[in-house]
Amino acid sequence: MNTRIRIRRPAKKEENLMPFPETLDKLRAAGYRFNLDAHCRGCGARIEWWITPAGKHMPMDVTDSGKVQSHFATCPKVEQFRKERA
Repeated sequence: MNTRIRIRRPAKKEENLMPFPETLDKLRAAGYRFNLDAHCRGCGARIEWWITPAGKHMPMDVTDSGKVQSHFATCPKVEQFRKERA
């Protein structure tokens, strides 16, 4: 008899999520640290690498007016960087 067990991950509750900082000042105040300037290997866009408060590296798009957004949200080649889930 072959029985499969499915383990489901608990869904993230939106009320527990921290809003993403929208400006460079808010990003720094939230504990993010600038790492380096670079270009995306997928689309070639100029990006900045930041280190999150959890110690992870995150690519960011930064406008001249100081607004920030995760490059994962704007990159047309984002699928080539996604890791497979185990």
